[in-house]
Amino acid sequence: MFERFTGRARMVLSQANEQAQRFGHEQIGTEHILLGLLKEGSGAGAALLKNQGVDIKKMLVEIEQILKLKGGPDMTTANQLPQRPGAIKAIECAVEEARALNNDHIRTEHILLGLLRQSDGITAQVLANLGLKLEDVRQSLS
Repeated sequence: MFERFTGRARMVLSQANEQAQRFGHEQIGTEHILLGLLKEGSGAGAALLKNQGVDIKKMLVEIEQILKLKGGPDMTTANQLPQRPGAIKAIECAVEEARALNNDHIRTEHILLGLLRQSDGITAQVLANLGLKLEDVRQSLS
């Protein structure tokens, strides 16, 4: 499935795994994917956020503070962590968004759209607090 992901999109998912491990979490959630998207920082997904008026540095701080509160046991592993159902759904939605936009590859902007399609959890709360709407972001791609 990930063979259709661009290098930057793969980097986002790799960063999500690293961030989940960094915070001692046993699974990757949408919040880790969003954090990975922000940390990657140079893809179209991050650019879309900036174009929507999002202060990336402030958003990073907000998400990291939430994740610190959520915390988990100290764990170190070099393995790929499993994904929570919301993260799996966000990635599936990213694939659907790429297909709907007639793109052969899944890029960081598709990952952002996949995250915006999720209505539950930390990521949905953070994105809603920023006033980001799926249709606005999707339209900015046209």
